[in-house]
Amino acid sequence: LKILTLSEYVDKFLKYKTTKKMRKSTIDAYRYSLNKMVDSIGSKMLVSDIRQDHIDDLIRFLEKKELSQASIDSNLKSVSVFLKWCEVRSYIEKAPIIEYFRPIIDDKWLTESEYNAILNFDGYKQDTNAKHLPNSRYSKVFKLYGETGMRLSEGFYGILTEDENGIWLAIPNEHSKSKKGRTIELNEEQRDTIVMMQRMWYENDCKKLHIKYYSRMFRKICDKLDIPKNKSFHSLRHMFGKRMVTITGNIYKVSGLMGHSSVKVTEDSYVKGFDRKSTLRDFPSLKKYLITTKNTQKQGGETTIGRQHFVGNLDISSLNYE
Repeated sequence: LKILTLSEYVDKFLKYKTTKKMRKSTIDAYRYSLNKMVDSIGSKMLVSDIRQDHIDDLIRFLEKKELSQASIDSNLKSVSVFLKWCEVRSYIEKAPIIEYFRPIIDDKWLTESEYNAILNFDGYKQDTNAKHLPNSRYSKVFKLYGETGMRLSEGFYGILTEDENGIWLAIPNEHSKSKKGRTIELNEEQRDTIVMMQRMWYENDCKKLHIKYYSRMFRKICDKLDIPKNKSFHSLRHMFGKRMVTITGNIYKVSGLMGHSSVKVTEDSYVKGFDRKSTLRDFPSLKKYLITTKNTQKQGGETTIGRQHFVGNLDISSLNYE
């Protein structure tokens, strides 16, 4: 009977995850974190012998690498998934409990004022660094992503169709992060922006660098507008999710709109820690969608105590800022 070491179980875990057709970047993240665990407690360690002390050793090891608390949490989450996988398969009797630092991270979404500043940026006309893309069209691209919440690549790989019910952008399974395709409804302006983007992409031989260029240009504009460094092109998606959760009050609907793998992803990113004051501060136009009941109020025989209600519904294509 061959007794497998920690390194061998890590290899088994990574091979298993590969069969689940996970993104290469996700597999690489697991590999990076688990290699750190192996380095901290030794490759010859038996998985069945892993105890709480070893997790403490790993944390001290990561701290010596001068990683941020957010980075340490990210590594610990990968290790936790691995240990739970071992527990389910009875490779280990009980996975150690992992406590996260959970540092306070600045909000990733764009505020209304930041979004408006980006769309109305005066420098588009003066900027000549990108001759292959008319500068006047940048705001249209950023507006498209702010209104639809798409991931950057989905605007290029999506397939446009039209029927009597509307204009649609179909995201194929293979080009969806969750591997679950979905269809996004567009208005005519959004359709025209997609057509422009995809045409220019084809003219550039469908290079991935062309797609990444939009992200770099977005950050360049943010720098000129003194928008915090933690915000990126993906912040347009975070803004969309935050707005739609507030407007619809329906986490299941928003999860479907954004193509999340599960409602938990939507909850963790856009619902947990919801604060009415900060939402009103960042999105003043959403005030009409936020109603706070009195501390104690009878409604239809039900007593509500200090509860917030989300009301209203809104077509994605009509998300305009005042």
